[in-house]
Amino acid sequence: MVRHADPRVPRAGWAPFVGIAALTGAIASCIGIHNATVRLLYALGRDGVLPRALARVHPTRRSPYVAASFQAGFSVLLGIIFSAFVFGDPATTYGYFGGLGTLAVLLVYIFINVSVFLYFSRKERGSFSPLRHALIPLVATAAVCLPIYGLIYPVPDPPFNLWPYLIALWAVIGLVFLFVVSRRRPDLVETMGRAFTEAGDEPDAAQEDVLRVEDRRAAGGSTTTGTAE
Repeated sequence: MVRHADPRVPRAGWAPFVGIAALTGAIASCIGIHNATVRLLYALGRDGVLPRALARVHPTRRSPYVAASFQAGFSVLLGIIFSAFVFGDPATTYGYFGGLGTLAVLLVYIFINVSVFLYFSRKERGSFSPLRHALIPLVATAAVCLPIYGLIYPVPDPPFNLWPYLIALWAVIGLVFLFVVSRRRPDLVETMGRAFTEAGDEPDAAQEDVLRVEDRRAAGGSTTTGTAE
C-alpha cells in the first residue's frame, strides 16, 4: 500500500523557514514587550508612583535607560533562575511565561471589549454605535475565547495548569493595592491612570531637569537646574 504524505504536515524542506519565522516572531514579541514595559515604568516613575529613578533618561539618546536596564535585568535574572532551578532549560521557561502572558493579555482584551460596550452604552449614549460598540466587541470577545479555551483545556500538566490561578492571584494583588491606594491617596489613582494613557510619550528633557531638582531638594542640596550633574 502506498502511503501519501499528510498535506497538513509541512515538508522537511520548509523546516528551516518555519524555524526562522518562529525565531523572528519570538524576537519581535520580546522587543515589543520590553518596550511597552519600559515606557510604562518610565511613566510611573515620572509621576511618582514608582521610584523616580525609573524616569531618568540618557543625556544624549533621551531614552529611559534606567527603566530599560531594570526591566532587562529582571527578565534575564528571572529566566536564569527558572531555567536552572525550575524547568531545567530555557525553551520550557520561555514557553511557560509566554503562555502565561498570552492568557493574561487575552483576558485583558475581553475586559477592554466589555468596557467599550459599558462606557458608550452608559456615558456616551449619543455616540453609541451598535456595530462598533456592541457587535464588533462581541465578535472579538468570542474570537479571543477560542485560544483561551485551547490554553486551559484539556487541563495541561503541572505546572502549566497553574496559569489561571497565577493570573487570578496577580489580579487580586492588584485590586488590593488599588483599594489601599484609593483610600490613602486618591490623587495617586488618577496619576496611575494618566501614566497608563501617556506611557508612550517621549521623554522630555525638561521633565528630567525637574526630577533632578526634586531629588536635590529631597537630599537638601542645590536647586539649580542643569543638564549635567
